[in-house]
Amino acid sequence: MRQMKKRGLFETNRVVHIRLGDISAGRCAPRREMPPGEMHALVVNVSKYGVLQPLSVRRTETGFELISGEQRLRAAVLAGLDEVPCIILDMDEQDSAALVLVDNLRRRGLDFIEEARALSRL
Repeated sequence: MRQMKKRGLFETNRVVHIRLGDISAGRCAPRREMPPGEMHALVVNVSKYGVLQPLSVRRTETGFELISGEQRLRAAVLAGLDEVPCIILDMDEQDSAALVLVDNLRRRGLDFIEEARALSRL
């Protein structure tokens, strides 16, 4: 993984707000579904408070690709938001796939099929 001296993987050291239409779904996201009750609760919270934790994205030729925060992005869409807070990371597709897998394994266990798909992509 390429790292810059001062900012690590961050392209900038600040949170930026990006329009939902400029963010494409990450191709490497291992988690396909969220339990309906959890998604409903997240949509309610996002509707009331907004997205509290920034999404991680990387630049592409056509805009931005989601690295982490798929559920928050879905909730933002369902809550009718126009833009979301993001942190732009400077990484290629392979590094992005590795980061997505590590992030998901750290938060809560993927089922064995989701984990196998993510590992095969790497």
